[in-house]
Amino acid sequence: MLYPRAGIAQPPAYKHQWIVGNLMKDTADDFSTMMDAVFAEARPDTHTILLSTEGLFHRWWDYSPAGLQALATLAARFPVELWAFFREPVAFTRSFYIQMLKNPHGLGPCYGLDVSLQELLDEPRFAIHLDYIGYIRAVEAVLGAGKVRPFPYHGHTVADILQALAIADLDPEKSQENRTVGEFGVALLRQINRQQLDVEQKWRAVKLINDLDTLIDGYKTPLQLDQTVLDRIHELAADSMECLRREYGILL
Repeated sequence: MLYPRAGIAQPPAYKHQWIVGNLMKDTADDFSTMMDAVFAEARPDTHTILLSTEGLFHRWWDYSPAGLQALATLAARFPVELWAFFREPVAFTRSFYIQMLKNPHGLGPCYGLDVSLQELLDEPRFAIHLDYIGYIRAVEAVLGAGKVRPFPYHGHTVADILQALAIADLDPEKSQENRTVGEFGVALLRQINRQQLDVEQKWRAVKLINDLDTLIDGYKTPLQLDQTVLDRIHELAADSMECLRREYGILL
């Protein structure tokens, strides 16, 4: 099995972020070039290539027609599967909302705004992330029926992947978890988002807020969600929860 080095992000984020940017472009030339570099790393006995980035989920709706066609062409030439981890909707929404606050404004839809979670849930481009089954169907429309393998997220993703690949002789040395700031950090993020910061300044501010949230609260007070927000999350995710249970035997 090959986990390619081609175009990989710098440590500690060993992910193939180039997939996301290239699939959003008006042409598939750069995606094809990178895939050529990936295949060039394969040995004669390589039978499986693993590519990984979370943007295969959260930026799916930003991919261009050319990008989607590039994926369809790849799937027509090789057996391609997309493996995706789905998280319990309330925990996912809380974490995803905070990540939207952290991301620099202008680099993606809903990024870097001073908005409440209730307001973001009213934005279709944010709320669509809770349509897990809709995402699966959209991917299968490109890659082919049955080409998406959903997993329940339980916090030990690497171990789950190794088990699914029937790899028994590797053991993750340690887990790597991106902690989500709580009430204190969210208040600071929203305040920062009222300012005009460039990308570098925003990431510096986010790091300081993470440090302050740890110092002041120690991740003990997660962002509290009122019943109206909880009801809205469950409403948006209801069909997906039922389909995942019925079709895949997955309970989140």
